[in-house]
Amino acid sequence: MTGRETYSIRARLFGRLMPAFLVLGLGLFYYLHSHAQRASERSFDHLLAASALSIADAIQYDDGVLTVDLTHSSLAIIASRTANRIFYRVTAPDGSLITGYSELAAKAPGATSSDPQFADGTFLGVPVRICTLGRFISGGRQSGWVTVVVAETNEEQEQFRAELLRLSFGPAAGIMLLAMALIWLAVRSALRPLDAIERAIAANDAVNLQRLNVPVPQEIHHLVAALNSLIDRLMALLARMQNFIAESAHQIRTPLSNLRAQVEMAVDETDRGSVCDQLRSIHRNAVVVSRLADQLLADTMVAHRVEVSTLVPTDLLELVELAIDEFSDRTNMKVNLRIETLEAPPYILSDGQMLTEAFRNLLDNALKYAGRTEPITVRLVSETGQVVLSVEDRGPGIAAAERPGITERFVRGSSSSDTPGSGLGLSIVANVIRHHHATLTFEDRKGGGLVVKMTFPVNRLAEEQAR
Repeated sequence: MTGRETYSIRARLFGRLMPAFLVLGLGLFYYLHSHAQRASERSFDHLLAASALSIADAIQYDDGVLTVDLTHSSLAIIASRTANRIFYRVTAPDGSLITGYSELAAKAPGATSSDPQFADGTFLGVPVRICTLGRFISGGRQSGWVTVVVAETNEEQEQFRAELLRLSFGPAAGIMLLAMALIWLAVRSALRPLDAIERAIAANDAVNLQRLNVPVPQEIHHLVAALNSLIDRLMALLARMQNFIAESAHQIRTPLSNLRAQVEMAVDETDRGSVCDQLRSIHRNAVVVSRLADQLLADTMVAHRVEVSTLVPTDLLELVELAIDEFSDRTNMKVNLRIETLEAPPYILSDGQMLTEAFRNLLDNALKYAGRTEPITVRLVSETGQVVLSVEDRGPGIAAAERPGITERFVRGSSSSDTPGSGLGLSIVANVIRHHHATLTFEDRKGGGLVVKMTFPVNRLAEEQAR
C-alpha cells in the first residue's frame, strides 16, 4: 500500500471537526458581538434619555421668558458621564435657541412627542449618539413643544462594548478549545481498540493462526466478526492444504516406489520377453501415477473454486452434451443420452467448470469399472422444481454399507480393489454437488450395475426467460 492510499482516522476526524468548530466560533462571535452592541446601546441610551429628561424638567417660564434652570440633580447626571463628552441644545417652539449648541442636530425637525428618539450622527467631527425629545409648554408668550437634544460621544460605549464582548466570548472560546481537546482525547480513546486488533492480527502467523479474541465496541464488532470469518476460511484452507500435502505424499509414494523398482528390474533384465512384461507393468503404473496427479490437481481446482466462484444460470442439457462429446472423442466410447419429461432446456445455478469436472469423473469411473462391453447411459429427467442427472453403468457397483463413506477422500469400495484408482473421483463429485446445493445418491441398477443420481434445483427465472 502506497502512502497516498493511507490516512489517519484521528487526523481525518479532527480535520472535519475543525471547520465545524470554526464556523461555530464565528457564529458565536457574531452573535455575542451583536448582543454586546445592543446591550451597550440600550444601557447608554437609557442614561442619555435620563440626561435629556432632566434638562426637559428644568424648562420653565421666568417673567414670560423660557429659561432652563438646571438643578443640582440634573447637573449631577450630566457630570457623571466624565468619560464621554456631552452636548445639548434646547429650542423654543418657534425654533429659537434657548440654550446649548445651536449647531447640534440643527437640521433635525422639532420634537412633537415626549418619547425619546435616538439616532447616530456627527458633531464637531466626532461620531455621537443623539437623543431627541420634547416637552409641551403653555401659559406664556409661546405655547408648544420645546425640543431638547442631547448628544454624547461614543468612547465609553465602545469600551463597554469591547469589555462585554471580552467577558462573554473569552470563556466561550476557552470552552470550545477545551471541547476540541476533549474530542481529540475521546477519538484517541475510541480508536484504541483498533490498536488491540492490530496487535492480535500481528500475533497470528501460519503456525499460530487463531481467531481474534479482543474486547471491542459494538460499532466495530462486525469488523472483528468479518476478520474472524476470514481467519476461519484461512484456517480451513490451511488445514485442507496440510491434509492434501500429507495424503498426496502418502498416495504418490507407493506407486512411485513400485515404478522405480520395476524400472530397476527392467534395467537388469536380459530376457527380451521379460523386459516387455516389465515395460507393460511400468506403463500401467505410470498411468496410475498420471491419473492420480490429474485427480489431485482436479481436487485442488474444485476446492479453490468452491471458495471463489459464483453460480450462474446454466443450461444443464447443453453442458451434459458437451461433456459427453468430449468424453466420446477422448475414449472412443459410446454414451447413450436419455432425455425424459423435458419441455424446455433445464436451467440450474452452476459453476460450469466444476460441474463438468464432476460429470467427467462419473463417466471415467463408469468406463473404468464397467469396461466397454455395454454403453454408458446418461439420463436427464425433469421433476417438480428439480432436474435429475443420472449416470448408469454395468460395473460391480458399491455395496450399500459402503455408500455413506464412499465420498471421503482416498476411500474406495471393496469391489474396486482390483481396479487401479486414486479414491478421489467421488470425493470431487460430492464436493461439487454440495457447492451446487444439490444431492448425490447411489442406487443399484436393474440387471446389475450402479446408478449415480445428481438432483439439482431448477432456476425458474432463467428457464422462463429462455422460453
